[in-house]
Amino acid sequence: MKEPGDPRLWADGCWGHLASVEIREDKIIESITVSLLGPYAGECSGNPAETGRLAWKRTRTGRGLMLGDSCERVVALYGQPESRSPSLYADRELELILYSFDWVGSDVPQVMEVSCDRKAGRVAKITLAFPSL
Repeated sequence: MKEPGDPRLWADGCWGHLASVEIREDKIIESITVSLLGPYAGECSGNPAETGRLAWKRTRTGRGLMLGDSCERVVALYGQPESRSPSLYADRELELILYSFDWVGSDVPQVMEVSCDRKAGRVAKITLAFPSL
């Protein structure tokens, strides 16, 4: 049984895509994460609707940032970040780019974390969250 705060997770092993949603006890969404960093089994055949693949081409931020976009596009869309720092995930070297949107108001997500794969130069993970991140 899921406890409040446990993430709801969807995984697509064909492509290594992950999506998770964290929900607070009061049923308010705490964070949403989409990622290309999941286990990858290789391309799978068949109809995406029948295999449970997620519709990644429709997954984008309010300004149009998508998984797989260039890391330069992040700054082009959102401006200079609050911070940038190196990060690791398994054997991948990432750059963590952090934006804070507390000026927008407390009823919308206030933090966006973007992880860029340093070798590929592409967005590998996006998290939108309230400030408890």
